[in-house]
Amino acid sequence: MTAYDLLDGRVEVATPSAFIVGAGTAGLETAEYLARRGVRCTVVKRRPEIAGKLDPLARALFLRRLEDLGVDVRTGVEVVRFETDEEGKTTVIARTYPHQEGAPELRFPAETVIIALGLRADHSLADALADRYEVHMIGDCVEPRDALDAVREGFEVGLKL
Repeated sequence: MTAYDLLDGRVEVATPSAFIVGAGTAGLETAEYLARRGVRCTVVKRRPEIAGKLDPLARALFLRRLEDLGVDVRTGVEVVRFETDEEGKTTVIARTYPHQEGAPELRFPAETVIIALGLRADHSLADALADRYEVHMIGDCVEPRDALDAVREGFEVGLKL
């Protein structure tokens, strides 16, 4: 499942623990949401920065809340694959990042796996309409960012029309 499916209410987590791939804002919000409902969470990210889009004070407060909730956040962990045994139990296979020659694989038992990786812009609708209409792209269809960027772009396009 994805973090967005969970946070939008399309799916629920019915297990006592969850393994979240991605420690950006979506991954950490997912961990906080689940931890407040009693789910033990492990969050991993390949790169060292956590919640890089938040300002430093907001990031520090957010990470303190996660720590108080017992969320295990690990950086320098790259997920390699998922294995499921005959009983249907999933294990996340990972390795340290950057890769260290001869380092053993890391194995995390995972009752629920949640993918919270980056977003991609989708401008397929704009492309499909561009032959018939004057199209102005703003917000996440240009590039995933925050709402203030979309508001600014919408304002600028509105001034041009």
